[in-house]
Amino acid sequence: MLITQARVNGLVAVLLLAVAPDAAWAGSGGVITAPAPGVKATSGLQMTVDTIWVDGTGYRPVRVDISTSPPVPATAERSFLIEVTPRGWRGRNQNTSISQYVDLPQGGTSVSVTLAVPQEEPWIGLDIVVSEDGFVLDDLSLSNGFQGGNPNTWNEMLPAILFIDSDALTLAQRQPRVLPMGGALRGPVPINFNSGNLPDIHQLVIALGYYPADVSVPLDTIALVNLVNQIPQIDILPPQDLPERWLELSSVDVIFISLADLQLMRASNPRQWKSLRAWLATGPTLCVYGVGDRFEQLEEVERLLDLSPMAARAGDSSQFRNWNVPSASLYGQELHWAGNRAQAGQIIYGPTGSMMLQDQPAEPAPPPKPPSSPPLLWRDADLGQVVAIAAEQPFPGDSWQWQWLFSTLDVPRTNWSVRHGVSRTQDNGEYWNFLIPGVGMAPVTTFRVLITLFVVLIGPVNYFALRRWKRLYLLLITVPAGAALVTLGLFAHALLSDGLGVRARVRSFTQLDQATGRAVSFSRQTYYAGLAPSRGLTYPSDTAVYPIEDFVTNYNGQHQRTQQLDWRDHEQRLTRGYLSSRVMAQFMVVRSREQTQAELRVIAAQPPSTSPRVENLLGSEIHRLLLVDENGQTFWAEEIPRGAIAELQPTTLSVAYAKLRPVFAENMPQFPEGFDPNAVAYGPRYYMNSGSMWQGGMPTAQATSVLERKLQECLMPINGRHAPRSYVALVESSPDAPLGYAKAREQASFHVVAGSW
Repeated sequence: MLITQARVNGLVAVLLLAVAPDAAWAGSGGVITAPAPGVKATSGLQMTVDTIWVDGTGYRPVRVDISTSPPVPATAERSFLIEVTPRGWRGRNQNTSISQYVDLPQGGTSVSVTLAVPQEEPWIGLDIVVSEDGFVLDDLSLSNGFQGGNPNTWNEMLPAILFIDSDALTLAQRQPRVLPMGGALRGPVPINFNSGNLPDIHQLVIALGYYPADVSVPLDTIALVNLVNQIPQIDILPPQDLPERWLELSSVDVIFISLADLQLMRASNPRQWKSLRAWLATGPTLCVYGVGDRFEQLEEVERLLDLSPMAARAGDSSQFRNWNVPSASLYGQELHWAGNRAQAGQIIYGPTGSMMLQDQPAEPAPPPKPPSSPPLLWRDADLGQVVAIAAEQPFPGDSWQWQWLFSTLDVPRTNWSVRHGVSRTQDNGEYWNFLIPGVGMAPVTTFRVLITLFVVLIGPVNYFALRRWKRLYLLLITVPAGAALVTLGLFAHALLSDGLGVRARVRSFTQLDQATGRAVSFSRQTYYAGLAPSRGLTYPSDTAVYPIEDFVTNYNGQHQRTQQLDWRDHEQRLTRGYLSSRVMAQFMVVRSREQTQAELRVIAAQPPSTSPRVENLLGSEIHRLLLVDENGQTFWAEEIPRGAIAELQPTTLSVAYAKLRPVFAENMPQFPEGFDPNAVAYGPRYYMNSGSMWQGGMPTAQATSVLERKLQECLMPINGRHAPRSYVALVESSPDAPLGYAKAREQASFHVVAGSW
């Protein structure tokens, strides 16, 4: 019998999977069980903590199941406080703890809860403390390690990708295999599982810059497990196992799903569908395939995602329902991150944890001619984008096809750090251009006045006065007393000028779809507290909060903070380490929700007037308003009080922009006077003690963020004009960008609302 190299490689993959105790289906993380082997069970409970998920910056779902052991109904209600502390490669997450209460009802045998845990680097373990009535349950509290993400593949430039497929293994089918440490990882694959209908993704991962061990092996169950297991940024899940909160999808940049599974998900898994839809609204990318050879199912895609039909553009036909067609000039174009990944062959870790260095592929052949008809279309969806792929089964396709897809997509919508304008692995040089004016600054002028008075009074005046009174020995008292008075004066000035309250500076963009009630907002928030509030900062549970740091922590622990995040009563409390007294704290805050009460009610013109009226129900005073009605006519208004009705005045876009631009210019973030950003040394993080750089090296800029791009679009729309039935309002405060401290006094804030009705 002829034994080919492909057969040998396939046999090796099977053997590796069979003998590896830590072979995971996908993603990174592990399943921890308690009580651990050898630990005496004293609480009458057992617990499973599942951390397997896609590696990426954002909130990561940690699923905790607590059940009675033996499984008998609880005789009384029991309340547990679960506190988890991730351990990262460099110890970065070691001082960030997340806690949540969970109740086991009387008569119940089990309870489950999912904690949304911020992640910014690969995890290698988890510390868990479970308490009941203030007492620690020792048998359920442990420190555990598991197969974490690989720092060599943690790269801010690469997208984190999730495939949703109803044929994928459910979480229940991914039976855990116990490890000696008390942890476990998913596997083995059920023997009757058939992955023949799952997407063959090997060509896609090659296009992204990964070089798997052997793409010639058919993508059967074992090969698929082996391939996906090597890439922590990729996972495959069925619709029912998606998180029920969009926050837990926030680490994912791109999702692929078939039209059939999208229909199934909306009909059978409405909570997961709502989570997916809220995630899409915040700026990432959703790819839907199987839309029909001629895209005849585009209307169905719009219906499933609650998208309004695209407005026709000048010179365009109504073909493809006005969706965008990819440019043929982008076909065969190398992806912007490819050079970063292919320097000397990609390092990939196999299922046994052994390192496999893949040779760099040979120089690729010239790309073939692009297809005569477009294989994909795309359009905006709130702040995100939707891609419609014609093919019923586009996988495996070829690398040219997938490179064309990712070259066509908007880069910020496929990259977390570019989308947010914030890096959690590099320093953020623009931190200093968004300070609260005058707050926390050294009182230079006051100091000069006081020190001058001190020198004059405590010196010659004090000396001659005491000599005249023949009391020169009192110099031993008057000099230190004068110094104390000056010091107290400086302290009192700082206290009175900065106060004991909380000040905030907020720059926000809010998009309202009044037809569906959906709202999404991005806001950059800076806080300064004379005396930090005891409860810290509090945000709704549908809000993602990302700290912005000037200098990130390096491997030796500098700038490291002890932080505590508590999930309670549908809100998250940043109670410790996020806001300190008399220290600036800055955040990027993203909120997405299905329904909002804020709106600008448009009242049709009543003869003889030809101008419409508006009722301000945005919950804030409107300073400037630009509105385009259903006929494309432009109107303007200024200073509309909250709840008031005002009549609009006809204008043109050029006149309206001339009035808006100075306001935008006055509110642009600027570095403090005398500050030289080039004098501050910024650079990429380092992990562990190896001195190796985190891959990426791409400096972040607020200009690429959704926030700044959308603000810019208010003045210069992509299509050169505003869509009918839309408006842009400059308001006193945002209707949907929550503050972490409700009583904070805003200063130098800037809020823009863009809406449609």
